Amino acid sequence: MKKNLFIRLSFIVAVIANFAFIAPSDAEEKAAVGRKSAPAKGQKAATTEKKTPDAPLVIPNPLPTDPVENAKIAKKILEKATGKEVNKTIISEKQFEDGTTIKSYSKITPDGIYLYRSETIRKLENGKECKENISIRNGSGKYYILGNIAIKDEYSKVSREDVGDNKLPEKSIFTYSIKESSYKGKTCYEITEKEDSLALEGNDIAITVYVIDKCINIVLSTRYFDKNGKLVVETDFDSVKTSVQVEDNLFDIPDNSIIFNAKTQNEFIEMMTIARDKLLIETNMNPPIIPLLKQHYKKKYGTNDMLEILNKIKKGENKE
Repeated sequence: MKKNLFIRLSFIVAVIANFAFIAPSDAEEKAAVGRKSAPAKGQKAATTEKKTPDAPLVIPNPLPTDPVENAKIAKKILEKATGKEVNKTIISEKQFEDGTTIKSYSKITPDGIYLYRSETIRKLENGKECKENISIRNGSGKYYILGNIAIKDEYSKVSREDVGDNKLPEKSIFTYSIKESSYKGKTCYEITEKEDSLALEGNDIAITVYVIDKCINIVLSTRYFDKNGKLVVETDFDSVKTSVQVEDNLFDIPDNSIIFNAKTQNEFIEMMTIARDKLLIETNMNPPIIPLLKQHYKKKYGTNDMLEILNKIKKGENKE
């Protein structure tokens, strides 16, 4: 059971990494806070329009050995496989032995905004389902939602997916390479994306390696490395499919959400911990530890009203 829990928690960390929280840099999409105005609650995150499908990608066999031509093919395959096509949604799913399911959705809008949603669905003892963690990124920023609490990340760096390649504060240079490989018995492409930028810091994601199924052109596994080549996190999914049926409002913040802005990584971690424990208490997920949690918060913050504690942090009154 402990092993299963560890695997599930590790995967949740990996999904958060995909959404762009790695101390405090970016991951699969180098995600960061967007610069477009926030959509009003209940409205769509961005406008979508129909677009004529792109022509099929012709891939030479064997792959070109010339670095320039090899990089061109790598980038084209990666763009299609990672959903950088207007109105194409990629849906990924991971299931665990305890019944927990993690789903993620990604989509590009006609105006170039990258939309992302990840949710953890846990089955309770009473047979009902509870969404423990929801991560959303839309044109107004990126949010982590637990229950009715939405925590907005306001400290991560801006990425090219948020504002476009030519509007980055320090334009990064990306290089690509591709080779053939295999993964879990499937014939695949392995594409390496390297970022060269003065803005990169210690454990920022600098190298991303994608394993892409050759037959269906879908990412099966992703590995993220820092600029020193150290593996930061790896993700994989049981099921990956594409769809054009997902509406943009899937990426909106729920109407009942109370939003708290995290301006530093430490503030973000503290808010996330409190919001998680608030949800745990409200859903009675683990009855034996609830009295201990309430005692802990009463001692540390002078109250076990979690919303009051979050407001204290918001106002900077959380110093012991």
